[in-house]
Amino acid sequence: MSERGDEAPREVDRRHFMLGATNVFGAAALAGWLARPDVADGSAASDGPAEAGLRTLSTSQFVIHQDAPTITAVDGSGENLGDAFYFHANLRLQVGGAVVGQVFGVKTVVKTGTASQPGVEQRLTNLFFISTDQQHQIVVAGVPDYPVNGAEFEVDYPVVRAILGGTGAFLGARGQLTSTRHPTGGYTQAFTLLD
Repeated sequence: MSERGDEAPREVDRRHFMLGATNVFGAAALAGWLARPDVADGSAASDGPAEAGLRTLSTSQFVIHQDAPTITAVDGSGENLGDAFYFHANLRLQVGGAVVGQVFGVKTVVKTGTASQPGVEQRLTNLFFISTDQQHQIVVAGVPDYPVNGAEFEVDYPVVRAILGGTGAFLGARGQLTSTRHPTGGYTQAFTLLD
């Protein structure tokens, strides 16, 4: 019943709710998963290869080296909500090789340290990998853990983010990026694209 008491409750349009609550890509994936019979009746397995409905995806991979980034903190030191870090770095096919592009990005604090994890915060991260001729790019986003008051995440700790799209040779790209920071500076950026 409504607050006024003169109307019957309206049925919730789950599709409209999902599209409003998530982005189009997430809603489509969530809708497909929720439509599975074992999920609908609550009998879905939670782990292991025996889980029904899993499919093997066809992917391609490539790896590039990112030089150590130039990072500028904006709006604070990184310990408050909304504090941001802007950065850019050169991209190479191998360490010391020719520059093949650049990465530009921003990291914004969206959750500060908690009583149970005072040294860890989450940052909304948007990355733009762009070729030197600016005709090809890949857009990446995610919310990884960062050390409070640290501009970069931990060394040798792989961080996975979603590939949202691209242009040129990467038109319609989707998949994931695994970033690993090196102790000597720079990153290995491993792209896994759905075929």
